This record gives sequence, structure tokens and C-alpha cells, in this order.
Amino acid sequence: MIAYYEEQNEEEKERLTEAVKTLFQQTYILERKYDRKTGRMQVNQQFRTCDLHLEFLKAYFAIADLEVREDVRDGIIYLYGGENQIGPKLSEYATKFLLILKVTFDEQMASASTSSHVITSRAEVQEKMAGFHLLTRQPTALDVRTTIRLLKKYQLIEFLENGDDNDLAARFLVYPTIHMVLLGEDIRQLLTQYGTQEGENDDAEV
Repeated sequence: MIAYYEEQNEEEKERLTEAVKTLFQQTYILERKYDRKTGRMQVNQQFRTCDLHLEFLKAYFAIADLEVREDVRDGIIYLYGGENQIGPKLSEYATKFLLILKVTFDEQMASASTSSHVITSRAEVQEKMAGFHLLTRQPTALDVRTTIRLLKKYQLIEFLENGDDNDLAARFLVYPTIHMVLLGEDIRQLLTQYGTQEGENDDAEV
């Protein structure tokens, strides 16, 4: 494994090192990412690097009992930990926000869209959260800021323009990495669970 790395030229070594760091830090690497300057999806060089050295990366991360997987359809290379948790534990608000993002993504993809991503806003997400009885009170500024930062860090969303992430109307793109986080059955179970809990809480407060 070390021999393979040493066989690369210095430029390729640097690319490979940065790709390893990125996988560790954000779990997912997308083939195409939104570029604010051009307003278009652009090819991600780090994805190309990972794809080129995929077998090396698989052997490297296997030492830490992690799998490197590639989703060819959505263009994602990512770490899979099995029963081992990868990334931070989400707050209740972040979990609910993520659930609605997945529901929104699936709905828009089912509407004969040829795109691999969807666009929405926090206002739309929270409106849908309320519709599922998941939002009975406004989140704190800290809840919002922490949730948005996590979703951006792990390549789940990208804002279309520079601005205040706390802006309810700010539009952001939802990447197909949302498929990697929760499966359909998990979503249905969590929506039912949270909806029931919120209903019980509402009854208790009346």
C-alpha cells in the first residue's frame, strides 16, 4: 500500500492526500458540485482522484474498519461504517430537517425531473415539517446555525448564493448524498415516531 503511494508523482501524492483528508472530514465526495461563480454544476477533481485510486483507498480505510463505496448512479464516493457511527450525532431539529429534505428530494425526483438534485429553502422545509406535525415551535438560532453547518459540511446541501444561512428564504441545492443518509423505511418509521410524539406533546399542553 505504501509502495503504491510512493510510486505516484508529487502532484498526485498531494491530490491523494487531500482526498483522504476530505473523506475523513466530510464522508462524501460528489462527482459534480454546484459552483456559485458560474451558477452551474462542475466536475469535482477530488472525485476523479478517488475514482482513479479507488482500490488503494479501499485498502487504506479498511485498516480503520471502514468501507469506501461508490454510487455510480448518483456520482458519490463515500465512507461506510456499518454499525459504527460516522460523523456527529444529530440534534432532534437536525434529524427532522434531514427527514423533510429526503421527503422533498424524493417527491421532486418522482415528478419526471431529469436533474440529480433539487432546490428548496428553509422556509419550505419548515412549512413541510409543520405539515407533518414535526415543528410545533420555532427553532433557536443556534439550532438552525448548527444544522445548516453540518448539512453543508457533509455535502448534503449547498446554498446557491452567498448570504445569511439563517435567512428563511435563502435557496439551497440538495445533493443526492441525501440517499446515503436515510433509507425509505427509516424515513417512514421516524416520521411516524416523531409525529406521534409531537401529537402527544400537543395533547399534554392543551
